[in-house]
Amino acid sequence: MINLLPSQEKKELEIKRTIKVIAILGSLFLIFLIFLGLLLFSIKIYILSQIRDQKTLIEIESRSTESPEIQELEKNIGEANQIISQFNSFYQGQRSISEILEKISGLLPAETYLTDFFYQKEKSQIILQGYAKNRDNLLEEVQNLYSPISNLIKSKDIDFYLSFNWSQER
Repeated sequence: MINLLPSQEKKELEIKRTIKVIAILGSLFLIFLIFLGLLLFSIKIYILSQIRDQKTLIEIESRSTESPEIQELEKNIGEANQIISQFNSFYQGQRSISEILEKISGLLPAETYLTDFFYQKEKSQIILQGYAKNRDNLLEEVQNLYSPISNLIKSKDIDFYLSFNWSQER
């Protein structure tokens, strides 16, 4: 088709066409922004309702933890923990018999052995009875202990008796 319009009118028609395209694109962009705003608003409402529901659930849960059964259970658990703590402190305050025997066996000479071992916990007193091959071996270890004179009468094959208090701190 041949366009016989003068160039001035052609320019005006071209400007009107450009304005129409810009108006259509602008209105589409405006509609897009409106839908985007509505979408964001609905997401905001959804999130707020979820937060409100979670707060309600937390409130219901906190009320249920305040029930008498749970309080009784928590009380029983606290009492059990206290008893366990008392047992723990009791056992930590005990002296180990194996520790005492280990130290005593380290002090005994090579040709000496024990026949009886008594430990009185209340007094922390230890009584040892045993056999020593000769008096010299026995004397080198019992210098600072209470030892009856009968331990020292014989010079060989001595059945000895020793008594002392165990006072080493843990």
